[in-house]
Amino acid sequence: MLIIDINHGALDLAVEYKKSGEFPVIWDIYGKLERDENFKEENKNILSKFKIISKKETPDFSNYMEVIAPVHCPIDIKFKTFHEAVSEIISKKYPETIEKMITITGVKGKTTTTELLKHILSEKYSVFCHNSSDGSITPVTVLNILNNLSEEGKLRIYDFLIFEISLGIVSSNYSILTNILENYSIAGGRRQASIKIDSLKNSKIVFVNEDLKNRFEICHKNLNVVKNAKIISKYPLKFNYSKNDFEFNESAFGSHFIENSIFAIELCSYFMSFEEIKNSLKSFEIKNRMNVEKKNNYQIVKNINPGLDLKAIDYAIFDFLNLFETGTIIIGGDLGCTCEEINIKKLAGLINKYHKKGVKFLLSGNVGKNLKEIIDLEFVNINDYKVEENTLVIYRSKLC
Repeated sequence: MLIIDINHGALDLAVEYKKSGEFPVIWDIYGKLERDENFKEENKNILSKFKIISKKETPDFSNYMEVIAPVHCPIDIKFKTFHEAVSEIISKKYPETIEKMITITGVKGKTTTTELLKHILSEKYSVFCHNSSDGSITPVTVLNILNNLSEEGKLRIYDFLIFEISLGIVSSNYSILTNILENYSIAGGRRQASIKIDSLKNSKIVFVNEDLKNRFEICHKNLNVVKNAKIISKYPLKFNYSKNDFEFNESAFGSHFIENSIFAIELCSYFMSFEEIKNSLKSFEIKNRMNVEKKNNYQIVKNINPGLDLKAIDYAIFDFLNLFETGTIIIGGDLGCTCEEINIKKLAGLINKYHKKGVKFLLSGNVGKNLKEIIDLEFVNINDYKVEENTLVIYRSKLC
């Protein structure tokens, strides 16, 4: 057995397989052990139990009965994904816990959807939730958390366990695929983001929206297609869904909140009444992502998110202008927030599209510095900016 990629949990998986009598070999394809001495030192006892193939070598895949790797691994052979491997392991170790698990994946909206589910279900139930605000969202992270909770004797205290997972889901009773807004390439162009659909086989009950069902062939015996809502008010957000009116408080801004909340409403309706869900939704807040503040009689809409891409930025600008018509838009933030780096040239093109229509833009952070080399716009320090009109802040940040 060959397990690939220490970056995304190959060592943890190797430990699990060794317990069951396997003797896995690990390929450190990205050279984590070469560049991360702290990790190497902290795990030296565990590492000593396995044969490690370095980044500089390429293993002969024909020597192994099975190859296990992350779905985004740039190899051309057939292999078992980490999602599949984790699903098999937790199905054997935690069959009763799986009945309480809710997993969420998608291109956008994963974190917001997990927060919505946690907020609503916590009104009546004991809920554990792990999303990107808490750290890694790889499938192996789910296995590690379940192991830790089991060792601490805490698995039984939760009625629900909610996990945000990147690029697919693992064994669970309920799962949500929020969207595939951009079917971007992964694994060096070998696969696409729509590979997430394949992982839905790991869940008993699946929720997708109408758009996704219409765009892709999705086969699942327990597929729930969530319909679109009718927007009543853009701000404060009010909408009608399933013959019921729902609303958010004034801290929520943007139609994506409605799209994500519909998944939460549908799933939570298995366990709560619409009236209970309505009351809970109105008190929902998600900090440091998309929220609204009032300053000097002006509205500041903040979209601070490590995973901001072109589509998400375009939607944020559209929502802002659709409501306020005019204002200042600050774009910037950090580079290196996610595996999928933002394309600065395409972002400059998106800015120019709106700038030509008279929209005022300012640049900030490292993203802003890179944009400044392409487009001649004013650069500001986000912390020193003085609000003089309605403002949209779009900021990629590792600190969410």
